[in-house]
Amino acid sequence: MSQFKSHLSLPLHIHHVAYLMKDPPHDAPLAKAEFRQLISWFQIEPEHCFEEKKMGLGIKKYPNGDQLLILWRLHTEYYSYQTWHLPSNPSRVLTFGPIDLPGYLFQSCPLGTRISWMDILVQSGNDPVSKQELQEVFRGPEIFGSRVIEAISLYTDFAPDEHEKVRFLVRSADVRSLKEKAPFILESLSFLENYRHLILFPLDEFNQHMDRFYQLEKDQVVKREEISRGLETSSPKQFKEWLILLTRTLSEVNRIGDNVRYHLASAVPYDSILNATLEELKETGEIGFQPLGYFIKRKVRGIADGYLRLIERIDALNKALEGTVAVLRTRVDLAMEEQNLSLLKSVDETTKNQVHLQQTVEGLSVIVLTYYITGIANYFFKGVSEWGLIQSPGLATAVCLPISFLIAFGLVYRVKRALTRRDHQNNE
Repeated sequence: MSQFKSHLSLPLHIHHVAYLMKDPPHDAPLAKAEFRQLISWFQIEPEHCFEEKKMGLGIKKYPNGDQLLILWRLHTEYYSYQTWHLPSNPSRVLTFGPIDLPGYLFQSCPLGTRISWMDILVQSGNDPVSKQELQEVFRGPEIFGSRVIEAISLYTDFAPDEHEKVRFLVRSADVRSLKEKAPFILESLSFLENYRHLILFPLDEFNQHMDRFYQLEKDQVVKREEISRGLETSSPKQFKEWLILLTRTLSEVNRIGDNVRYHLASAVPYDSILNATLEELKETGEIGFQPLGYFIKRKVRGIADGYLRLIERIDALNKALEGTVAVLRTRVDLAMEEQNLSLLKSVDETTKNQVHLQQTVEGLSVIVLTYYITGIANYFFKGVSEWGLIQSPGLATAVCLPISFLIAFGLVYRVKRALTRRDHQNNE
């Protein structure tokens, strides 16, 4: 914003605070509404307010000529406020602590967890700051100092003061360069603090997931070895038990993987932002001090890589479990196919036996019918012989026997054909 740069003067006293949003798509409009409410609280006139999509600025001028700038920024996962105190008197000495303006009180209703809270002084000075002077300002166990963009010095102890803010001193003898580069340096400091804390935030959760995953990984190595040894000799029932156990474990691994990716995957790009910011600052160490980058890299060294390694190990275990589950499912399917083949073979044998039995029954039916028809004919011929119509009823019965057989065979055939036709119609 051009309005922002046009109001800059030295010295500067800045408070920076950033909040992590729980649900960025939902909270982003609320964060902008919160900024507008804050502008209203400070009674800043609309003509002194400037808004863009992800940035807002409010400027208030006090009767003594001092100015208050409230800068709001919306980032992907967090939003931040910077309140700038610009005194009208360039020779005025500003100190760390509360903003020294009449009735100043920063009131906000944050939408999430506070990420960082900084107290920053930007001042010019021809004389270098002595270690004793710095020790009076910074109470942490170690003071870090760097020279950035060739001529600007940065000092901090990275330790929260009595107001829970981390103090930063920005100083240079080149007033013009300091005034020109101040916005960039302050934005870089906010990146360093915000993304350092964002990387460290999930560390406890990472340790918990790591402990649980280590136990799962250890148990599954033993279980998969047991399954490998028993693949050739175990029963289908055992295969199903293993399959249920592995499916439950796979579900838990997927749950851990989803949580880890959601909370930890962003640490890798955060780490890249930290490294890129340090490179852009062109940091070199101040004599007698460790550079700021030394502290930051020491704090986050290996953490993002550790997050990434855990995600890779989860993916590897997921694939291993899926492979074992696929093998067990194949073995269960093969066992079921073998059972089905045995059942089909048994059904085939039963069908053949039924066919043989049916053929036997049909044959017996023909014989029985032939016997009964022939017996009836014999009675008929005996009665006729009594009337003197035939001389030999036994001979007549013998002659009738083939006829009886044909009649019996025809009857059985017709019944069989009628039943077959009915079954065919029912199947259709």
